[in-house]
Amino acid sequence: MSTTYECPSCHRTLAAPADVAGKDVKCPGCGTVFTAGPIDVAPADERFAITKQKPARPVSLPAAGENEEDFRSLFPRYDIPSWGDKQLPDSGVLPGRTRAAAAIACLAACALLAAVDIGASALHHQMLVRAENGEVVPDAEEETIAVLESVVGLATLALRLGTAVAFCLWFYRAYKNLPLLKARNLSFTPGWAVGSFFIPILQLFRPYQIAQEIWQASAPDISLESSWHRAKSWIIRFWWFFWIIGNLLASISMQFTLGATTPAQIQAALEFDMLSDIREILAAGFAIWMIVKIQQRQAMRLRRLDEEQNTEEEGKEY
Repeated sequence: MSTTYECPSCHRTLAAPADVAGKDVKCPGCGTVFTAGPIDVAPADERFAITKQKPARPVSLPAAGENEEDFRSLFPRYDIPSWGDKQLPDSGVLPGRTRAAAAIACLAACALLAAVDIGASALHHQMLVRAENGEVVPDAEEETIAVLESVVGLATLALRLGTAVAFCLWFYRAYKNLPLLKARNLSFTPGWAVGSFFIPILQLFRPYQIAQEIWQASAPDISLESSWHRAKSWIIRFWWFFWIIGNLLASISMQFTLGATTPAQIQAALEFDMLSDIREILAAGFAIWMIVKIQQRQAMRLRRLDEEQNTEEEGKEY
């Protein structure tokens, strides 16, 4: 800190440190030696003067929920992703049961229709073998088998489209339920769970990874914080294996069918078609099993979380 003094002889304004007050100083201009006077402290500006120190204002944190006994408002302690639901429906039941039932019904219908297609292909294959052996096949039989295969083919195409929609809707909801089950550190989103089925290359492995994450994060054992410590499902492994193999067999069967011109080639195409149908039945069976088990695991986890919360509420001291 510094201050200024005025020389009494030459009246020059001099700058000097504040600690020279009361001491002899020499003017560098005229050489006069004089005693520096005391520092004049200007009065403080009343606009900035602190007249009274007010006590700190208490801050009250908002309550966890209006009704702490309601399990549907237990989520402030957990990081909920932006896409996650904050509350359960008023029924207190996880959403998705209707979607699961629709997906199971469509998968069961696909399996049944695949069995019918196996029968139609077997009849066609047998008819070709009989014709090769010199037996005369009636035209009515050929027309009946052709009509049956056409009807089954159209019905299969429409049903597979409906099944894909129903399964994706359930898959989306099953993943979106995970924040309601207090699952943490999720790797994907519900939209990504559905979109992964339609992205080339990723569709070979990403839906499988997401299905396993749904399985692990839905584990009824709520004592484990991280889902990575939970076992993966062999049901999902078999479902995905038959899904991938089935797509490969269906592609081969389609190529054989389009390029078949001789009875031998048509028979080979029919054999691949029957193998594809068998695979579809197995894939549908494991998919149904997977849906049922995931629904059960999520319902059981919700019930145990509810029981844990009720226990914590009972143990509170009032």
